[in-house]
Amino acid sequence: MIRLFASDMDGTLLNDKGYISDRTINAVKKLQKHGIHFIVNTGRDYRAAKRELDAASLSCDMICHSGACTYDVHGNGFHIASLPKSIAKQILTVFERHGAFADIATEYGKTSITDKNTLLSYYKNEVFPAVEQEGKVYFRTWHDFAMMVSKVRFFEGKESLLGCETPIYKISTTFFDQDKINALKDDIHGIDQLHAVSTSKNDLEITHVNAGVSQSLCKPSN
Repeated sequence: MIRLFASDMDGTLLNDKGYISDRTINAVKKLQKHGIHFIVNTGRDYRAAKRELDAASLSCDMICHSGACTYDVHGNGFHIASLPKSIAKQILTVFERHGAFADIATEYGKTSITDKNTLLSYYKNEVFPAVEQEGKVYFRTWHDFAMMVSKVRFFEGKESLLGCETPIYKISTTFFDQDKINALKDDIHGIDQLHAVSTSKNDLEITHVNAGVSQSLCKPSN
C-alpha cells in the first residue's frame, strides 16, 4: 500500500512552462483525499516552493534546500541541517579558487556575498545558458526574475556572512562550462561532512551531510 508520494518541483511537479498544471493539481488532491501523504522535495527555499503551491491551492509538507530544511504543512521546521560556519568557510574558499559564484541559501532565502552586478552577470553568463540547455524553466517572466533579485540578501564579503549568526543551509553554483564544474567537484570532495550532489551536468549543490537523511525524518501532517 502506498503511504507516501514525494515529488521534486522543477521538471517534475512543474510543467515545461513552469506551472503546476490542473491535471497535476487534481492528481495530488486525489492522493491526499485517499490518505496518501504527499510531500515536495526540492532544492528551492521554502518561500519559493510555497509560492508555487499556493498558486495551485495545494498544501503539503516540504523538504527544501536539497534536504537541509524540512517543514510541515503549516511552515514549522522540524529538521534543520545547516552548514557549520567553519565548513562554509572552506567551501567558499574553494569557490573563490575556481572563480565560482556562491549561490547561498540562508534563513533569509537567497543570499549573496557579492554585489548585485556580479549576481546579474552570473545569471546571464552561467545560469541562463545552462537552464536553456537543460530545457527547464526557473523564471517564467523577467518580472519573476526581477522579483527574485529584489529579495536577495546581500552581505559585504564572506567574512560578513560567516561572522553573523545567520544559518547557512546550502551553497550551490552553476558553470555552463562542464570542465569548470567538474574541477570544482573534485576539489570540494576533499572537504569532510558534506553532501554534494548535482541536479544536472552544469551545477553543484552542497549541504551538510545530515541533510541527506531528511527524507527518513518526514512525519505526516496532523
